[in-house]
Amino acid sequence: MAEALRLEGLTVRYGDHTAVADVSLEMEAGTIGCLLGPSGCGKTTALRTIAGFERPDAGRVLLQGREVAGPAASIPPEHRRVGMVFQDLALFPHLSVADNIAFGLPRGAARRRERVDELLALVGLPGAGPRYPHHLSGGQQQRVAIARALAPEPAILLLDEPFSSLDVALREQLPRELRGILQAAGITALLVTHDQTEAFAMADRVGVMSGGALCQWDTPYNLYHRPATPFVADFVGLGVRLPGTVLAHGKVETELGLLEGAVPSDCPMGRQVDVLVRPDDIILDPDGQGTAQVEERVFRGADYLYTLRLPGGSRLLSLAPSHNAYAVGTRVTVRPDLDHLVLFPRDGGPACAVEEAPEDPD
Repeated sequence: MAEALRLEGLTVRYGDHTAVADVSLEMEAGTIGCLLGPSGCGKTTALRTIAGFERPDAGRVLLQGREVAGPAASIPPEHRRVGMVFQDLALFPHLSVADNIAFGLPRGAARRRERVDELLALVGLPGAGPRYPHHLSGGQQQRVAIARALAPEPAILLLDEPFSSLDVALREQLPRELRGILQAAGITALLVTHDQTEAFAMADRVGVMSGGALCQWDTPYNLYHRPATPFVADFVGLGVRLPGTVLAHGKVETELGLLEGAVPSDCPMGRQVDVLVRPDDIILDPDGQGTAQVEERVFRGADYLYTLRLPGGSRLLSLAPSHNAYAVGTRVTVRPDLDHLVLFPRDGGPACAVEEAPEDPD
């Protein structure tokens, strides 16, 4: 498959502050990517640099193999064939839906009206051309903004926090719908968000950023099951890191007991590690005789999320069906059910290779 986007050592500075630090990644044509991270991590700056609104201090941006930013080139945004959907959508309130979509198309183009009708059908708004943005719901306005960005047939579509202004229900529904629209159009897209639910619902590849650096560029499945750094493990999904010591024969000694699994060769016997334990790795037996105590519970509909305190002071998280509710203070027995071990050396090194982690089904 052809390459749509490549970043090579992209670095952007504002004075003494490095907003984007040596970021490299590749995207194939027709795929959807996402830059995910907390506020101030550099994800929006990276997106704006791809669009041409910022200039890199080092590194290169290539679109469809053509260098658009780097030591030898700095092509203006309007000549990069990049579509952009802004956080506030930026629809023109005085223009109809059809005129908003057609805004970036050459006037007098023979296919102008036909292209608008095609895009309205694509985003599920056939016949909405004569209406005005204030007549539309937030989700419908979002679709119009997508259609307008797609109208000039860009090489890549960039989306900056596209769901941030929507209510909770729409933020759960629209990412799946938008993914379907982009796949139907065969468009390459890269979005920015701080919400991992949006990232996982939308993207084929997700890059987790922190402090301007790209910590890991991978499938959502692998980010959850094979996090490369403690930051990725903490940011993606819920979980705790439990101190442990690597023993012989694939065992790690922890306060939770002996955990068994494939211990990678780069975590030798005696090494002090943190073991990543997800809430779905812990099974509760509410026998009243256990050594763990329910410290907190949060109702999540089908499940309760429990915070458990072990005798030594370590805390665990556990998800359990909500039809069995355990009161705060209840003593429970906890049974670990880890199908693979994710270990982080306590001396601050990278994650030990997770050779036996489940494979991404895709």
